[in-house]
Amino acid sequence: ATISFLWRIRNILGSGGLSFTIDGQSNNVWSSTSNWSEYQIDIHGSGSHTLRWTFWDSEYELSEDSIWLDDITISRAPMITKQPHPVAVKVGESGSLSVEALEFIPVTYQWTINGQPIVNGTSAMLEISNAALSDSGLYSVEVSNANGTTRSENCRLNSNSQRNGLHQQLHGDHPPLSFA
Repeated sequence: ATISFLWRIRNILGSGGLSFTIDGQSNNVWSSTSNWSEYQIDIHGSGSHTLRWTFWDSEYELSEDSIWLDDITISRAPMITKQPHPVAVKVGESGSLSVEALEFIPVTYQWTINGQPIVNGTSAMLEISNAALSDSGLYSVEVSNANGTTRSENCRLNSNSQRNGLHQQLHGDHPPLSFA
């Protein structure tokens, strides 16, 4: 993720300033009077992070020092919150794969089968209509925004002609099997 913000300090007595920490680790300290300035930093690692801005002033009771923060922006690639799950579809029937992503800004989707892009596979749900054996394979989806791309885990879609979980292959003069 990328964090950016505007900051400004009025430090009349030179006794105050602004510190910025990420997950308790000091990241930057400003103490000089300044006009509006932009600060930007990339945060690595998954999960949540704690951002803290602290105003300090050793002459607090006598000072007119102050700080301003504005336009705090967190930009990140989409985060997949629900991975696609494997699906079994009978030949001629329909099935679907789906993904859910935490979207901070508009995203695009691109589904692939065995690493190859699927034409019109550009939404959170991929519909497989009138499945054929050629639809079997490893599927994944890339979810993208202006800040990056996140790829889902692979999931398998099996399309088969099995009925009731049994696949019959008969060769020669074998009689057909029957089931109750």
